Amino acid sequence: MLMGWNRAGGSGEADFIGNQGQGNTDGFAFWNHDNSNNEQMLMWILGNGQVLIGDTRGKQGSYKLVIAGSAIATSITVKTVDQWPDYVFKDDYELPKLSDVKSYIDKNHHLSDVLSEEEVKKGGIDLGGMNATLLKKVEELTFYLIEQNKQLQELKKEVSELKEKQ
Repeated sequence: MLMGWNRAGGSGEADFIGNQGQGNTDGFAFWNHDNSNNEQMLMWILGNGQVLIGDTRGKQGSYKLVIAGSAIATSITVKTVDQWPDYVFKDDYELPKLSDVKSYIDKNHHLSDVLSEEEVKKGGIDLGGMNATLLKKVEELTFYLIEQNKQLQELKKEVSELKEKQ
């Protein structure tokens, strides 16, 4: 391990440089040893840039940050969502018929475009993609409500007119 200061020419950073040596993975590991000489890896920063927190053995895949346990943040921004569902408001968007939505639910036991419970258990959830999907469903629901409100107002008007004729 090499420790240096200001290697980047004026940035004022402190650098820790790990060398792979004889092993097959380089990086820095942070361990805790108790009084009985039991050790537990707390965090490992691998040479490929992955950061592993907790016991993440066999779980890291190609993810840059892997946490074994819960995480909390005051804010998380997801920037890569392929298509934001503003397309629902375009004139050429075809709102699914409610009868088709019901048929899909009856057959699949979840909404279309929404992951099933089995899929979530197997692969987890892409939060950015799921937020886009849920927004699309909210926007579609808004259109259904607008249409139902329009029908309700027409029925109220008809009832009122019928009452006046009596």
